[in-house]
Amino acid sequence: PTYEGGVVHVHPAQLQIAAQLIGFTVPDKTRAALARVASRLKALKAQVNALESRLRYATHEKDLGMGPELVSAEHIGFNLGELVKDLEDLTLPEVEAIPDAPANPGGQLALV
Repeated sequence: PTYEGGVVHVHPAQLQIAAQLIGFTVPDKTRAALARVASRLKALKAQVNALESRLRYATHEKDLGMGPELVSAEHIGFNLGELVKDLEDLTLPEVEAIPDAPANPGGQLALV
C-alpha cells in the first residue's frame, strides 16, 4: 500500500532493523551517547583501580591503617565495572545478523 511511483517508503526503524539483519549498522544517537558515557566510566574505573592499588600498598606495605578506605575503593571499582557492563548491554544491537542468509541471483542477500 505504500508503493508509489517506484518508491517504497520505509520507516527509519525498519531500515535500521533491515540493515542490522544483513550486518550493517545505522547511526544511532542514543547508542553513541551511551558509548561516550561508558568510555568516561571506564576511565573513572581505571582511576579508581589506581587509587585502590595505592591504598592497598599503604595498607599492606606501610601498615598505615587504611583498610576502610581500601574496601570503599574496591566497592566503587566493582560497581563502576558493573555499570560499564550494563551500558555495554544497552548498546548491543537488538537483532542478530543472519550469517546464513541465501544470496539471490543478483548477488544481494535475501531476507527470509
